[in-house]
Amino acid sequence: QRLAQIQFEESPDATEHDRSAYAAFELAYSTLVRQARRRSPPIVFIERERGARRGTNATMFSRIAGRGARICMLYPATGEAVTLYETTEGQILDLSPDYDGERILFSMRTKQREPFHTYELTVASGQVEQLNDGPWHDYSPVYYPDGRIVFSSSRVESFSMCQDFLACALYAMKGNGSDIRRFDFTTLSTLTPAVMPDGSIICSRWEYQDKNIFSWQGLWTINPNGTQLKLYYGNTLTVPNSLYGPKPIPGTDKVLYVMAAHHHPPIGDIAVVERSKGIENPDASRKLTFATPYEFRVGSDWQDNHNWQSGDKYYANAFTDPYPMNGDFSIASYGYDDMQG
Repeated sequence: QRLAQIQFEESPDATEHDRSAYAAFELAYSTLVRQARRRSPPIVFIERERGARRGTNATMFSRIAGRGARICMLYPATGEAVTLYETTEGQILDLSPDYDGERILFSMRTKQREPFHTYELTVASGQVEQLNDGPWHDYSPVYYPDGRIVFSSSRVESFSMCQDFLACALYAMKGNGSDIRRFDFTTLSTLTPAVMPDGSIICSRWEYQDKNIFSWQGLWTINPNGTQLKLYYGNTLTVPNSLYGPKPIPGTDKVLYVMAAHHHPPIGDIAVVERSKGIENPDASRKLTFATPYEFRVGSDWQDNHNWQSGDKYYANAFTDPYPMNGDFSIASYGYDDMQG
């Protein structure tokens, strides 16, 4: 960790041993990256205007700004990127590939004041099919192994309790968009679903029970038939304020997530949690990136609302949207002031 953070041009006190060790670290790391690129399958991503995501983690789906976005495919071995789909008037919020990489689910609105809906892109043909419709936002879709699709939606037709923004809950539908059913009956918002190895759905869940009001999103799991809603990790963590966008790491019992703020979009550091070390244990999580000064904290009791403020700061030069490639490598989106996004 020390070697990864050394900036020698800004550290005149660095020893010759530090410099040699850092050079060795850089060489080893660059070798690992080259090997990972050669082994990596194509990577699909969204290209859009920087800063489009606005509002808090749970409400930004209804507040995202800007128009124009593309779904692109990157071939890491060569560095080539190609456009699979583009909208010039609409906006794309998020996407998720299927298990064999042949299809991609994504949420898109066709115009600025239209709601988001779920679309499916067939990679080989470029064909795009809209799967649901209506006056609601349907977003963050993921494929479930039995052919269904799980997604977040404002079909709850309610508002978050402390703001006049739309709330959301988890729904499931058949692969063709029919038989839409709600299976999550939160009174607030549930978002960013992902499928766990046991078939349950892990998600970020807005919760006020047994915790302070300012640290409101921990990680929870629920079965897609609505049973077995359980805390997965972090109900009483005060920093990070929000644990956003969980993704299970294949072949492990670990989960990636974004260390996010309370009042800002989910951009911060990427962390990994080992639940077996304790569902309220800050030491069960560790940072994989170091773009923010966030440190894991837990309240002295469930009512503690005095040590969350250090986690409610926005760091634009940071990370978001991690995705595990395998047990050793993950990818994430990163931006800083000199970049476009």
